[in-house]
Amino acid sequence: MKHPAIAEKVKFWEEQQRINGLLIPRIAESIKITRELSDGLESLRGSATEAESRFREQVRSVQKPIHQLKEEVSSLKRSYAQQRQAGANMETSLRKGLGLVEDELGAVKQELESLVLTASEHGKEIERSVEAIGKRVDTLGEAANAALVARRLAMLALGVGGIAFVLALIGMVV
Repeated sequence: MKHPAIAEKVKFWEEQQRINGLLIPRIAESIKITRELSDGLESLRGSATEAESRFREQVRSVQKPIHQLKEEVSSLKRSYAQQRQAGANMETSLRKGLGLVEDELGAVKQELESLVLTASEHGKEIERSVEAIGKRVDTLGEAANAALVARRLAMLALGVGGIAFVLALIGMVV
């Protein structure tokens, strides 16, 4: 086996020293930076822990109002459902009441029509009576008396006719 010559060994060690001279400051600088980063990391860990603690506290402080708001929403939903049901019940009652009113109006209309018909029949009967009385008065020769009686009967007939007319108008309105 051949041993390297001393010149080669010296050259090797000089090269090693030159490399070490370049590397050692870099390694020292890397160690320094690593220590600074480690210290900064510890500081960041502390800050992160503190931030996490503040965040958890904020979450807890927000959870109570959120819970209260959820309860209020539930209460409002129940109230809305009750009011909606009350409105539906009121609508049903109003519809029933409207039906009763319509039925009552129909009955009143029939009654008014009957009254108008009866009044009309009474008016015709009064007219026949007036004619009959007028004939009797003429036959008795009391012309003056007959004129007075006829006038009164005519006024009576007009009054009954007016009532029949008003009842007929009421019947048309209803």
